[in-house]
Amino acid sequence: MTIAWAIAGAVAVWGLMLVHASATITRLEAGWRAEVAHWQADAARARAYAAQLATGPPTSTAGYKPEREYVISNVPLLIAAPGRLAEPRRAAVDVTEGI
Repeated sequence: MTIAWAIAGAVAVWGLMLVHASATITRLEAGWRAEVAHWQADAARARAYAAQLATGPPTSTAGYKPEREYVISNVPLLIAAPGRLAEPRRAAVDVTEGI
């Protein structure tokens, strides 16, 4: 009779371990599926952004010229801008020093 109880106990423990393992596997699979869905959505967003970049910048903006000459023609203006911006400050300093 003792052997029968030992076998029944072993079967019961095996059954409980099987249920526990199945629950753990189900929980882990749900986490993995959620993570895969997250990365698939992230990849879809990256593909959509790459498609936007592949089409180039919008050309509907007034005065938009992507040519190299446009950039080269504006470089002297960019170089001269700090000098023009500094002049009013010097004038303001001169006015305050005279007071």
